[in-house]
Order: sequence, then C-alpha cells, then structure tokens
Amino acid sequence: MSTLSTPNVVSYCNARLRPLATQFVQMIRTIDQVLTEVGPNAQAISAALAVDPTAAIEDGSPADGRSPVTCGDMIAVIRAAQVIQNYYTSDVDPATGQHTGITSEQQMAKVAVIG
Repeated sequence: MSTLSTPNVVSYCNARLRPLATQFVQMIRTIDQVLTEVGPNAQAISAALAVDPTAAIEDGSPADGRSPVTCGDMIAVIRAAQVIQNYYTSDVDPATGQHTGITSEQQMAKVAVIG
C-alpha cells in the first residue's frame, strides 16, 4: 500500500475527518440504542404522542431555560432517527444506487478516533 504524507492532508485527516467519523459512529450507536428502546414500546409511545402533537412534554424545561419539547417534536426526532438508520444500514451510494458499504458503522469506525 502506498502512503501519502502531504502535511495539509495529514492535518485535515487527523483534525477533521477522524473526529467526524467518530461522531458518525457515536450517532449510529446512539440511534440504534434509542430505536431499540423505543421498539417494544413504539405503539404505546406513538399512540400517546399522536393524541396531541402540540402538547408540551413536562420535562422541566421551563425551569431551566430549555425550549419546550412537544409530542410532535418527539415524533419528528424518532422519524429522523429511523430515516438515518435506514440510510446507514442500506449501504447504497445515493449517487449510483450501488451497494458500497461506505455508510456502514464498520467503515466509519475504520476511520474514527475510537472504534
């Protein structure tokens, strides 16, 4: 295997791309965990959230200055997590439609600071 030691490439790899890959791995693992936790309770959670999507979740946010979260906000985050999970588990290049493995956790972990 040949090597590349161009200083700006090495610096960019270490300063930006490896940390980004680490964040991807962490996000993938977190999404998997959250959707696994929601899974068995998905119908109950969805039913409760769907009753009034504008209802605020009583999570103490007004007391500590955070924005209130509504049921609709929670539904949106869960749906976004499902879309992202579908993307990285499909391993299909969106430009070509070909299976590549470029979006997999394993590929990201290969580049990540942590594995």
